[in-house]
Amino acid sequence: MARKRAFPLIEDFDNIPEKALVPLEEEPYEIPEHWKWVRLGAILHAMERRNPKGDSFTYIDIASIDNKNQVILRPSELESRRAPSRASRAVHDGDVLFSLVRPYLRNIALVPPEFSKAIASTGFYVCSPASIVSSVFLFNWLRADTFITLITNKMRGDNSPSVKAQDFENAPVPLPPLEEQEGIVARLEDRLAQIDNALERTENVLGIADAQMNNLVRAAVSGNLTKFWRENHEVPREVITSENSLDESEAKLEKSSVRNKKLPLIEDFYNIPEGALVPEKEQPFEVPKEWHWVRLGSISNLISGRDEPLAHCNAEGVGVPYVMGASNIHEDQLFIERWIEHPKVLSRNGALLISVKGTIGKLYVQREPELNLSRQIMALDPHYLLNVEFLRFVMEVNIALLQSRAVGLFPGISRQVLLEMAVPLPPLEEQEEIVATLEQHFRSLRSAQSLLNQSLGMLKKLRSSTLSASLAGRL
Repeated sequence: MARKRAFPLIEDFDNIPEKALVPLEEEPYEIPEHWKWVRLGAILHAMERRNPKGDSFTYIDIASIDNKNQVILRPSELESRRAPSRASRAVHDGDVLFSLVRPYLRNIALVPPEFSKAIASTGFYVCSPASIVSSVFLFNWLRADTFITLITNKMRGDNSPSVKAQDFENAPVPLPPLEEQEGIVARLEDRLAQIDNALERTENVLGIADAQMNNLVRAAVSGNLTKFWRENHEVPREVITSENSLDESEAKLEKSSVRNKKLPLIEDFYNIPEGALVPEKEQPFEVPKEWHWVRLGSISNLISGRDEPLAHCNAEGVGVPYVMGASNIHEDQLFIERWIEHPKVLSRNGALLISVKGTIGKLYVQREPELNLSRQIMALDPHYLLNVEFLRFVMEVNIALLQSRAVGLFPGISRQVLLEMAVPLPPLEEQEEIVATLEQHFRSLRSAQSLLNQSLGMLKKLRSSTLSASLAGRL
């Protein structure tokens, strides 16, 4: 049985029922005098039920929506006999789908003709506009910041916060005469097309900058970036150490209860033990003849984290910062939420942290004196023949490989994967040159990216303000 209408359907702009109008105190902002603020439910036909027929049907669920561009991108073709219970909303050409679940995510789309026979999830409110409303005008209102803010404030629930259909229908909508709506839509589409074109060009240039950074890193770890440097620099063939550096590295590895005994420690760049070298058939790519392919476990100490009960943690900053997982690492910054007074597994300044469970491959060069690590994090403590910043670049190139080696329901990589990982090893002086050269290039690229991101932000604000202006009669 269909739910009783909360508001009368508006069929004549010049004769709008009193119950369909929004009281003055609820009007979100001022509109032209001849426009009307009306209830959303008063300009929509009642939703219809549609059951799957035939062998299969097109199903639109929330995952089918591209919420960046607000289009239906990935509908599913399902067997009718396997139809989910939520597959029951009829859709038509020109309807607007609005996800009532987490509306701030903007899973909104206009239904094109090719999906007019599809079935949508009950997670959507299917907006079938009355004859006095332009589908595109309605679509633009439903994705405007003003409406999203209004409807998000009506959201209820914790696990899957959503908006009730009654609250959605009760929301306000600005209503100009139909002919004016169509004029607004035409002008708005022209303006938005220009802005979207500029957005696309800016995003493309940002993509080129990102690709250039990736290419520079790949050139660096394969030796191509420092080809001319090598031709003009002769690296001395003696072992370069600081006082006690070899003893300190050996001590770190010997004290580790989880050291891989099969991998010998590299003590001399020019006299590497056979067991530390990577066989030619396992070498991922060619490197200069002056370099070596070695096992990561032979030039670094690997520290595995351990989970601690939350009862042992505090949020007051007492003790050692506790790195709980990948969420603590963002864009080369560490964000700490918990501390531990009595730490169990410590990494120290100069180690390279890597997330190894769940989200695999987040990297951070530790600048803090001490950090306590959870099971989702491991730390690579390189010894004196390995520059930690060079190691970070090597790991960046290998993230996809590490992710492919993850196993388990909560995907993770083992210690063995990291210890046996093949690493290109140039002389330390060349590593330092690689790091310095990359940082020089990156400074220029980051400066360009910053300007591009500012432009992107301004264009997005312009797009939003243009959309808002059109819905207030100011376009």
